[in-house]
Amino acid sequence: MSEIFPVSAERHGKKTLLPLSSYAFAAKQNLVPLVASEFSSVIHRFPIVFIKSQEEYGVFALLGLTQGQNLFVDPAGRWVSDYVPATFRRYPFVFASSGDSEKYVLCIDEKSGLLADTGGEPLFTAEGEKAPALEKAMSFVTEYQKSALMSKKLCDTLTEYELLAPLALQLQTDKDKAVKIEGLVRVDEQKLNTLESEKFMHLRNTGLLALIYAHFFSLANLQGLANRMKAAKMPRPEKKIAIPNDFTF
Repeated sequence: MSEIFPVSAERHGKKTLLPLSSYAFAAKQNLVPLVASEFSSVIHRFPIVFIKSQEEYGVFALLGLTQGQNLFVDPAGRWVSDYVPATFRRYPFVFASSGDSEKYVLCIDEKSGLLADTGGEPLFTAEGEKAPALEKAMSFVTEYQKSALMSKKLCDTLTEYELLAPLALQLQTDKDKAVKIEGLVRVDEQKLNTLESEKFMHLRNTGLLALIYAHFFSLANLQGLANRMKAAKMPRPEKKIAIPNDFTF
């Protein structure tokens, strides 16, 4: 269970940050939020999908076909792809809203196992100033948050233009067996192609169209997930899989 607290010299002044050496914390995350800047890295590795959460849509990488199963973390906690999503790389740091929609506070998961009293890199100097490790984390999370705003703009615009539709999936997991997956959403390509010119140009001019096409191309990775599950000899779901609609990380 996570315990998220704002980073402060008063609370963490004598703490050190250990290197992230295991992705065991992500082993049960079959979905991970994506930010716009990583679409180009994800496109050939994971399916990019949309999910409705708390009345709003978000954009995610699909990492497994069963809730609680990440096909890219092995039993030893090693990441088994050549790209790690930014949400996992920012761990154990996260920005939390300060109450002002435009201001965020850097927080850390104190239950991450990455905070220590000795070893690692200090978060603060002896004078209570930010040490290089904390400055680096702050910079990364700041850039992450900026790119997350672009992802939100994508989802908000797709919702406004009514371009999102259910993604019906039936993936082959065995020679003569398939599994249905529900709860995923995709961009409706037919609606996109018939979108009025003014709206289409808005998508193009704001950089959102490139993200949409990245989403389309990434769906070629869906069958690869089924193949990966089969190769890993993981239990095949006997029933259709419902993707949770209240996902948060």
